[in-house]
Amino acid sequence: MVRGCGYSEMPGLGWANAGRCRDVYRLRHILYTRSHAHKDECPLTIGQTMNSLNYQKIFRGLTAIGILIVILLPHMVIELTIELLHMIWELTVEAGHIIFEWVEISLDTVIELMFETDLHNTQIIVFYIIMTAIGFGVYRLSLFVPGIFRRIRDKSVAFYLGQKNYLSLYWKSLTLTHKLKWGALAIGLGYWYLFIFF
Repeated sequence: MVRGCGYSEMPGLGWANAGRCRDVYRLRHILYTRSHAHKDECPLTIGQTMNSLNYQKIFRGLTAIGILIVILLPHMVIELTIELLHMIWELTVEAGHIIFEWVEISLDTVIELMFETDLHNTQIIVFYIIMTAIGFGVYRLSLFVPGIFRRIRDKSVAFYLGQKNYLSLYWKSLTLTHKLKWGALAIGLGYWYLFIFF
C-alpha cells in the first residue's frame, strides 16, 4: 500500500483487491484518475501519463492505417517494397565498390612509395592487407551481430505478447453484440478481398 495516497480509504481499491483484478488496463485507468484526484498527496508513479497514452493511441492508429493499406493494396505495397530494397542494394554495392577501389589505390600508392616495389609485389601486399582487414571485420561482426539479433528477437516477442494480451483483454471486454459486429466486419472484408483480388 502506498502511504498518503488515500487508496486504502477508497472502497474496493485496496492493493489486495487490485491484485485480483483481471482487467489490467481498467485498473491502470482507475489508478490514473484517482491519483490525479489526490495529486496533492500522491503524484502519478505507475509510469502512465497522458502524453504516453496519447502516443500509444497515435501509434495504434498509424498501425491500423498501415495494416489497412496492406490489406487493400497488397500488390502496390509489395511492388514498392521490392523497388526500395532493389534501390538500397544497388546503392550499397556501388558505395562498397567505390570505397574498395579508393582503399586499394591508396594502399598501392603508399606501399610503392614506402617499399619501392614493383606492380606485382605491390598488388600481393595490398591483397593480403585487404584480406586481413576483411577477416578481422568478419570476426568482429560474428561477435556483434548475434547479440543484435537476440535483442531484436526478444523485443519482437515482448511486443507480440503485449499486443496479444491487449487484444485478448479488449476482446473479453466487448459485449456479444460488438463481437458479432467485428466478426461480420472481418467476414465482409475477407469476402470483398477475395472477390476483388482473386
